[in-house]
Amino acid sequence: AAKNHDTIRIAAGVYVEQVVIVDKTLMLSGSPGAVLRAAPGMGQPLLVFGNDRVPLLGIVRSEVVVSGLTIDGDRQDDTGNGPYTGIVLLGSSGSVEDCQIKGFRGAVLGIRGGAEGIQVVNPVSMGTEPVSVRVLRNTFADNVYSLVLIGDATGPDQATFDPTLLRTTFSVDDNLIIGNGPDATAAQYGVWIQTGAGGEVKRNTITDHSYVGTGAPHNQDAPFGIGIVADDSEDFSVAAPLAPLQPVRYEGNVFRNNQLAMALLRGDGSTIVDNSCEGSAPGYRSGGLSLSGENLMVVANRFDNLPLGILLLGNDPDFGTYLGTASNAKLVANKFCGVADPIVIEPTVTGT
Repeated sequence: AAKNHDTIRIAAGVYVEQVVIVDKTLMLSGSPGAVLRAAPGMGQPLLVFGNDRVPLLGIVRSEVVVSGLTIDGDRQDDTGNGPYTGIVLLGSSGSVEDCQIKGFRGAVLGIRGGAEGIQVVNPVSMGTEPVSVRVLRNTFADNVYSLVLIGDATGPDQATFDPTLLRTTFSVDDNLIIGNGPDATAAQYGVWIQTGAGGEVKRNTITDHSYVGTGAPHNQDAPFGIGIVADDSEDFSVAAPLAPLQPVRYEGNVFRNNQLAMALLRGDGSTIVDNSCEGSAPGYRSGGLSLSGENLMVVANRFDNLPLGILLLGNDPDFGTYLGTASNAKLVANKFCGVADPIVIEPTVTGT
């Protein structure tokens, strides 16, 4: 019954239901204590739009502001017909503000492995224009992947996929993103940025992402626990080379007790400035920043109590040149305290 530009005010209470919004401009405003909770065995209402997510809140071809809600996956991911996701913005603009997004996982973290707190995706096949999304002042906890930002994506019509187009612009600011600590069952990421998505990630605190299982470390899809990972996931672990990403500015973030604070693969033109990497969690090749791409700027970051500060990827002992090469990288005024290897430069890397 809602009309465009309506505000829907949601009273305190627990709502065990799915909500799907299509082709509308709305505001959803939750009162303190308003909880949208996943039910066991939820359906797949977005399959008709070519998306395999099972969302608690699905937003399709719309512009929606969501604020003040708790979005609770209730660790039910292993009970349904596909990966549970708290909020899916599919071909949609809008913002998610002052919410709690938690429990998007199974009873065992890695029992299925694909659950997400928020997914933003804007496939060319939707016929939509580029979208803009803001994710502000939220708390994420107890998810496999907390926030996933994608431009174009593969779908039933594979021929339309174009990783070079800027399809999604984002601002991810002032969030608290908490992982599950050392876990032996699944990779876990705080923020996952993929091709066709660019913007800013500022002043977030990202903690406790670590994988301690037995996945083969020399395999290209070996699990890691990473605070922020940015890569061409559509081509990962296949023969095609990784595509370059859209530029992103990473500024003023605090990474604490992650296996790897950030992995930026072919992050051409990105800037990493004034971030703090504090302590490391257990796991294979743990450390601060692992970077490849052209014209990276890494300025005035701080690294404390880590085995490795900055790794510039080139001809890597495990992955060769598959992860891309850092070329014309500029490292300026970074500070290291208690870091065993402050800067490691692999063969074929260029920069200053």
